[in-house]
Amino acid sequence: MSHLRACFIALQLVVAAPAVVGAQSVPDTAAAWAAWAQAPADGLTDPSAAAALLPVKLRTAARLQPQGLSATLDTAASLRYGWAYRSPWGGFALARALQSEHSSCGPIEDVTTKAFLFWCRRAFAGYLRSLELDSAFAPTIADLDQIVPYPRVWADASYELAAVSGALARGSLPTDVRVRLERLQLLLTMERGSPAEARALLAGVVPGVVTDGERTYFEAFLLAAVGSPEAATRTYARASAVMGKGEHVGWVLRDIAWVGGTADSTTFTALPVDQRQSWVEAFWLDRDFDDGNAAGSRLVEHARRWRIALDRYRMFDAEYLLGTDMAALGAVFDACVAEGGTPDGVEVTPFCVAGGRDLPTIVIDDRGMTYLRHGEAQQLAKYPGIQSLRADTWLYTLRERPALVHFAVLLPGLPPGMFFSPLAYGDWMATCELAALYCVLDARRTLKSLSPERVTRVKELTIQDERFLASTDGAVQRFDSKLQMAANAIGLGSRPGVATMVADVSLRDLVARATDDPTRLALRWQVRIRNAANEWVVSLDTIRRYRLPPAPKGVPADAYLTVMLEVPVPAGTHDVKLVLSDTTGRIGAEYFRAGVVVEERSATVGLSDLILLPDGEQGAAATIEGTPIRLSPALTPGRAKFIGIGYILTGAAGRDVPVSVTVTEVGKERDAPAVQVAFVDRPQSARDFRTQRVGIAELKKGVYTLQLSAEVEPGSRLVRRQVLVVR
Repeated sequence: MSHLRACFIALQLVVAAPAVVGAQSVPDTAAAWAAWAQAPADGLTDPSAAAALLPVKLRTAARLQPQGLSATLDTAASLRYGWAYRSPWGGFALARALQSEHSSCGPIEDVTTKAFLFWCRRAFAGYLRSLELDSAFAPTIADLDQIVPYPRVWADASYELAAVSGALARGSLPTDVRVRLERLQLLLTMERGSPAEARALLAGVVPGVVTDGERTYFEAFLLAAVGSPEAATRTYARASAVMGKGEHVGWVLRDIAWVGGTADSTTFTALPVDQRQSWVEAFWLDRDFDDGNAAGSRLVEHARRWRIALDRYRMFDAEYLLGTDMAALGAVFDACVAEGGTPDGVEVTPFCVAGGRDLPTIVIDDRGMTYLRHGEAQQLAKYPGIQSLRADTWLYTLRERPALVHFAVLLPGLPPGMFFSPLAYGDWMATCELAALYCVLDARRTLKSLSPERVTRVKELTIQDERFLASTDGAVQRFDSKLQMAANAIGLGSRPGVATMVADVSLRDLVARATDDPTRLALRWQVRIRNAANEWVVSLDTIRRYRLPPAPKGVPADAYLTVMLEVPVPAGTHDVKLVLSDTTGRIGAEYFRAGVVVEERSATVGLSDLILLPDGEQGAAATIEGTPIRLSPALTPGRAKFIGIGYILTGAAGRDVPVSVTVTEVGKERDAPAVQVAFVDRPQSARDFRTQRVGIAELKKGVYTLQLSAEVEPGSRLVRRQVLVVR
C-alpha cells in the first residue's frame, strides 16, 4: 500500500462520521490505527495532514479562537461532530490542527509565551483528552515524546511509562515511532523501574534505540543500583570516553555540572578523549575519599539522589501546562519583553530567555539541585497549610558549618518549582525551629524593634548559605552526635612499611551514646589512604573492641581513651582519611591529614614522619621499630610541661645533623613561632629512632603546626610537619 493511500484511508475512516444528531457513532478507530501503522515514517507526522481529520467547524475554531476552543468542543459534543471530542483520534487531530494553523508546540523549551498562551495549551488539552479515552494511544504518545522530550515529562513519570509500555505492547508501529518509544520506555524505566526491569529492556531493545556509549552509561547506573560501586565507577568513566553518536557524553557532562561546577565542566569539555576516562574516574573517587567512604560510593549515592530528585523536584508536567493561570503567564510574558528576557525583580529564573521565551529549560528546581549535591537535609521547616506549597526551608549540618537555605515559588502561575529566595517575614516563625536566630528576629519584628539594617544582614546571611550549598557537595557519613576526638596519622609503626592511626576519644560520649555495657566498647575504623599518584593504597573498614576500666562513680567529663590501629602502607607520601565511630552509627567523627611520609628500611639518607610523644604516662603504650613509647594525639599542659618528638634518621650514622624545631599557632603563621629550638643530633646507626624533648609550658589551648627541619646532608634539608593539639 502506498504512503498516500495509507494516509487517505486513515482520513476517510475518521472523517466519515454519520450526520445523525444524538445518535452518532465513533469511527472505526481500529481500522484507522491499522492504516496509520502501515504508513511510512512521515505518514501522519505532518500536521497539515492531521488537520483534515477535524470537521470544518472545529478547524475554524482552532484557527480563529484557540482560547475559546474548550467551549467550542463542549458544544460540539452534543452536535453531529461530537465524536471528535469522544474519540482518541479526535483529540489527536485537534492538537495537530492547532499546530497546523499556527506553529509547532515542540520542543517545548523553544515555544514562545504567545504560542503557549494562544494555542499550545489547547493542543496539549487535545492530546491529554485523547489519552483519557485511550491511555496507550500511540499517535498521541509519539507526538508528546517530541514535544516534551525526556527528561521532561508530559504526565507523572509512572503514568507516562505505563502509557508508553501499553502502546509498544499493541504490536505494529512505524519503525521510527517504535525506536523512539522504546528509547523513552528505557529512559523512564531507568528512572522509575527496578534494575532487573531496566536490564531486561536494555538487553532486548531493537537496533538504533541506544548507542554503544549510551549502553555503557546505562550499565554503570545499573551496577550502581545493585550495589557494585567500584565496577559502576569504572564503567561510568569508560562511557565518557566512548566515541561516536549518542547522548552519553552529554549525560556525563550533566552529572559533572550537577555535582561539581562550571570549572569541572569546562575541564572535562577541554580534555582529549583519551584522558577523559581517568579524569572522570578521579572526579568521583576524590569525592569518595573526601567523604571517607569506600571507592565508588559517591556514584552509587548520586544515582539514588538522581531518581529521588526527579520524583520530588521535577519542574515540568502536564498539570502545569493545562492548569497555569493564563493572566499570570501573560504578566510573565510582558515582563520578559519589557526587561529583555528577565521578569522584573526575579534574579534566578528559567522562565525567560532571549526572544521572550519563558518556558522551563531545566529539569529540576533549586531544591532538586541542592538535593543532588548534599542529599537529605538534617531538618526541614514545617509550614502550615497552603504555605507549605509555596515555601520550603532546609537546614544542613555540614563538615564546614551549618547552612540554612530557603526556597520559594517566584511568581504565582509559574511552573511548580521552588528557587533560592531570601527569607521573608512570614517565614521566620516556621524557620525558628531550625535556627533560634529567627525566633529572636520574629519577636523583635513583632515588637517593632528590628532595624532595616538588621534585616539586610539576615538576607545577606541567607545568600551566603545559598552560595555555599550551590558551590560545594558531599555525601559525608552523618551521625546523631559528634564524637569528641583528637586524632593523628603517623607514618611510623612497630615495623617499617606501616602507618599508625591514633585517637583520643571522649569516654563519656561513647559510654553514654554508643554502648549498653560500660565495661566494653566497639569502634568502627574506616581508613582510606591514597598516594601521590591519587591511587588508593588502603581502603579498610574494620571493628576493634576494647575493655574499659571500671568507673564506680561514673565516667569523668575529661576522661579520654587512647586507641590505635596499625595499617600496612607502601613507601611514599600519602593522604589519610579516618572516620571513627561506634558500630551503630550513632556517634562518630572524621579526621584528615595530608603528606604522611612512610619509609621502608633503606640505607639512603632520609627523614621519617614525626611522632609527638606525651611527657610522663599519658597516652597508650606502643612500639616504634623496637623502641617502647607512649602515644597520644592531644596534649594537656596541666599534666605535662614538655613534648617528645620522635623520628627516624636513615643513612647518617656517626654524622652531626643540625635540626631546628618551630611551633606556630594555626592561623598565625605570620607571627613569630610560639616555640623555637635548634640542636645537633648524631644518629648511632643507619636507621636510628631519635627523640627530643621540647618545652610547651607557654602554649595555650589550641591547634599548632610543629615543624622539624633536618640538614641530613650539607646544604640539603628535609622538612616534616605534624599537628599539635593542646587541650
